Amino acid sequence: MGVLLATMLGVVSQAPALPPVGSGDAAKARDDPAASTAKAVDERQVRMLAETLDRAAMMVRASLYQPVEEKVLIAGAIRQWYQAIDAPLPEKVGQQLACLPNTPSERVRLLMEIRRQLRDHPRLRGTQSLLLGLQGFSQATEGHCSVTWRRSGVAQAFSVELDFGVGLELEGWTGLRWTAYQWERALALRRYPPVGYMGDVPAPEQLSAPIHYPWRVRRVIPGSPAHFAGIQKGDVITHYRGIALTPENVSRLFQEWAYAPMTFDPVTGRPLSPACHLTIQRGRQRIELRIAAQEQYQAECVYGVRRDGDGSWDWWLDRPERIGYVRLGPLELHAPLQLRAALEELQQQRCRGLILDLRWCPGGYVQSAIEVASLFLPANTLLARMEYPQVRVGPPASAELRELRTLPHPPLCPQLPLVVLIGPETLGGGEMIAAALRDHNRCWLAGQRSAGRAALQTLIGLDVAELQLRVSTGLMFRPNGQPRHRYPDSQPADAWGLRPDPGWEIPLEAAARLELFRQLESFTLRLPSSREASPLDDPRSDSVRYTTLQLLRKHLEKLSSPAPSSRGP
Repeated sequence: MGVLLATMLGVVSQAPALPPVGSGDAAKARDDPAASTAKAVDERQVRMLAETLDRAAMMVRASLYQPVEEKVLIAGAIRQWYQAIDAPLPEKVGQQLACLPNTPSERVRLLMEIRRQLRDHPRLRGTQSLLLGLQGFSQATEGHCSVTWRRSGVAQAFSVELDFGVGLELEGWTGLRWTAYQWERALALRRYPPVGYMGDVPAPEQLSAPIHYPWRVRRVIPGSPAHFAGIQKGDVITHYRGIALTPENVSRLFQEWAYAPMTFDPVTGRPLSPACHLTIQRGRQRIELRIAAQEQYQAECVYGVRRDGDGSWDWWLDRPERIGYVRLGPLELHAPLQLRAALEELQQQRCRGLILDLRWCPGGYVQSAIEVASLFLPANTLLARMEYPQVRVGPPASAELRELRTLPHPPLCPQLPLVVLIGPETLGGGEMIAAALRDHNRCWLAGQRSAGRAALQTLIGLDVAELQLRVSTGLMFRPNGQPRHRYPDSQPADAWGLRPDPGWEIPLEAAARLELFRQLESFTLRLPSSREASPLDDPRSDSVRYTTLQLLRKHLEKLSSPAPSSRGP
């Protein structure tokens, strides 16, 4: 198995996320969905594709936390093929799927038969037949199975994937599109055999960039070189290394930037991200940016109230009352260290109370969630109970953990009065932390009900190049045994997610939450030298946080009471 993730789950969009075909091919596909005039497909490639999909189905069947038959996954793959070519599922094919025997030979036979019928359709060429088929697995499992490309070395960030080493993402990129590109490029460089690939493998210079032209910035990673260089969302990159971007050279320059050779520090020997020279268009303003070669950055995962003049965070929400505030983002591997540093700074200044904001914590690495909870709870405290399938085919999951517990070390903040903010965007590992703190009476929960995402995900090698399946292999339960996971048919009265404590409910409409998050993103990226005003310059503009502060102030006034509250620490 692989790295464990406690993260957000969502059904993959039904629209294919792979590179679109050319306009001529698309018109042909609309006129003749089955592409009957296209040439026949290579029989050997069809067999390898079918066998690869069936082997993947058996892997998912053996690992998924809930029962699923391989034939259901294969049916999802076939439906996804027809959907990708804008064709309805033929009645005959529907009948074949309905009565398909769940045996390897019959599943492979049907996959081969259907793929032959679709012939060399332009939307099913290259990497697309296999990746779309695996995307069909996601549909069949309600989002509990997806495909990705193995990350290695410095590319271990949960929330960052294609950032060119400088911390920016461009419009048009999606995870599956990037996966397809990496696989096709690896094949073009002859690094792997073309298992599951349909058609002729292109030369590296023939590959199309997996992003839109022009290059418009859609996201800047906090704490990255792009952030400190002043790059903003919406900026258009017009030149790379002084070369103007055009439709003719954009794919070549994308490869040069995305796969620029890494250099090494001559003194320390540590790897350095390559230097970068960009020209940015921002409205009528043209900006030249040069980002020097530097060590791999660590994205900011922990945010405070405002930035000081040196760019560091001010953690005080109410300095006179010594009430601190920390907002936790993605649970990257380095997130616990960043949180520890913030807590140590607050403790040195005699912090009396803390608001830990998990409203937009999307989850991440399980180990990071454990380490975060360990900052507040005693050693070896139960954090979550695990549940796996009653019957598992093949070898068991990695150690099949039945419990998650805090680290065997004393906590940094064992008694600091604590309020944890949660909301509908609190997911996975964020919910795990909040549940553990609340069930052990270590905090009050404030805000709104959380999302109810409690799947434990495992990365499983597919034995095709560096493709991996991300599969929900188990479910997490609260330390008190209550379920956290929300199923598609769960009702509001059912037990899922986390609810604020009575008296700590602070509602906020979805549109207001979205606008607040947008403001937080901009506020986080604002440089100390900027004179741009933000609504968050006034802490009261975040009404949920401000109301929580008022409630915490009242509870701190009651600390002299000898009777502990039954609803919190």
